[in-house]
Amino acid sequence: METHHVEFSGQMSHGKKEGKGGYRYKDTGDFYYGQWQNDQKWGFGIIYFGTKVPHKLTIFKDSKFMAAELLLNDSKCSVTPLVYKGQWQKDLMNGDGIIKLSNGLVILGQFKDGVL
Repeated sequence: METHHVEFSGQMSHGKKEGKGGYRYKDTGDFYYGQWQNDQKWGFGIIYFGTKVPHKLTIFKDSKFMAAELLLNDSKCSVTPLVYKGQWQKDLMNGDGIIKLSNGLVILGQFKDGVL
């Protein structure tokens, strides 16, 4: 799915997002504020999840034995992600991070390429 970006306020270099800035995604309602590198979320940042499309969160607890996927913000699931605060690399959650869910659950851990 192609993401259509509609609003950016922040630092730019050679026509690309570079440094700190905020970005709103029209098709999801998500809003990200944090560090950018070469037009990608990179470094520390916070994303506030919108409610327009489902968000998938993949959780691994010992990758050899147990894997769980939560499809959040779906009609079959009443739990929605509210915010992720943590490290980013190449537009994906990478490094230490915390996700807060609408049911009060807080998930924290080490992310790798968007997977916990």
